Amino acid sequence: MPNFNYKSVDAKGTVSSGTMVGNSEKDIASFLNQNGQYPIDIYEEGKKSVLSQDIQLGSGRVKTVHVIVFCRQLAAMLKAGMPLDRALTTQQGQTENRQMRAAVAKLTAQVKQGKVMSDAMEEQPKVFPEILVRTIRAGEKTGNLDNALLQMGNHFHKIDAIKRKAKGAMIYPIACLTLTLAIATFLIVWAVPQFADNLSATGGDLPGITQFFVNLSDSIQQWWFIYIGSIVLVVVLLKAWLSTPSGKTIFGMLSLTIPGIKKLIKEIITAKFTRTFSSMIASGISIVEALEISADSMDNRHAEIKARNIIKSVEEGAVVSVQLRETGVFPEMMLSMLAVGEETGSIDEMLVSVAEYYDEESMAAIDKLLALMNPIMILLLAGIVGTIAIAIYLPMLEMVTAVM
Repeated sequence: MPNFNYKSVDAKGTVSSGTMVGNSEKDIASFLNQNGQYPIDIYEEGKKSVLSQDIQLGSGRVKTVHVIVFCRQLAAMLKAGMPLDRALTTQQGQTENRQMRAAVAKLTAQVKQGKVMSDAMEEQPKVFPEILVRTIRAGEKTGNLDNALLQMGNHFHKIDAIKRKAKGAMIYPIACLTLTLAIATFLIVWAVPQFADNLSATGGDLPGITQFFVNLSDSIQQWWFIYIGSIVLVVVLLKAWLSTPSGKTIFGMLSLTIPGIKKLIKEIITAKFTRTFSSMIASGISIVEALEISADSMDNRHAEIKARNIIKSVEEGAVVSVQLRETGVFPEMMLSMLAVGEETGSIDEMLVSVAEYYDEESMAAIDKLLALMNPIMILLLAGIVGTIAIAIYLPMLEMVTAVM
């Protein structure tokens, strides 16, 4: 059995380290827990500790659901009166995701060494978002760390629900388009040549639409690698362009002008912005900082730039609702309610109500869009397959007509 190096802490906060023989990290952790020790780090001898490595797995980011669980569980332990260092150690043992566990282990070790938790979290931006770090920092200053964590857990849960709903809505049209392309390719490459060969044997010219698909079939069979390469090249170039600042800005602007989805995009943007803005204000963060973070949360480069452009005016004393109206991004109802919140001194409460409203509106709009997609996708599939079918059977119909 291999040797494992470990570092652990007991209920009094005393840190211990050593080497132990075992079958796996889980066995070592279980043994330590049975003896009143909470593992901070366990790694096989000869390998690097997770605390000495950068957190990188895939894109280097953890899923939002793991951040939600981290916030809620840590908030519950702190509310129960558990010290922060012990709560973090316990949280590490309860975290199932490998990447998140490594991040919490690193965080726990730094807090044990006397570092402020928000500063330690700031060193792992791909795991702990900026909005979380700033809210935790505000909670540390006011002594409401548990409430700040619970608030962030609820915040991320709401934001994640909208994202999952929007992504789920994209699966159906993509699947339909893929199926349509597959069927069309099969008919063009296999069915059209079969009929064309049989009809050519009888002599005579093929109808124009049939001849077009015959030529297209011959071209695909002869130059298939060029077609595939062109499609791949377009996808790669489009993806690269969309990753640039200008590409993101143009795409964001276009998404707010496309009929049928512009209202949905605006509602999603508004829900994210208002929820983030209200969370920041409730945490005691300044309006300017809250605007900066809220602008980042919208996931629309064009809207983000518009929101950021008003920050200087707000710093100079301008009214937020008036400045946001000039961006042309947000709906009138949200702006009117924000103005009321400014007048009554309850911006955060008013924006929570707005966020809840637009959350529901976004969900309803996505459902309506999906319902509309069904007939559109069916018509698209029928149109493409029907056109190819007509091209195939048209010569046969002309032959029958000529005989009669």
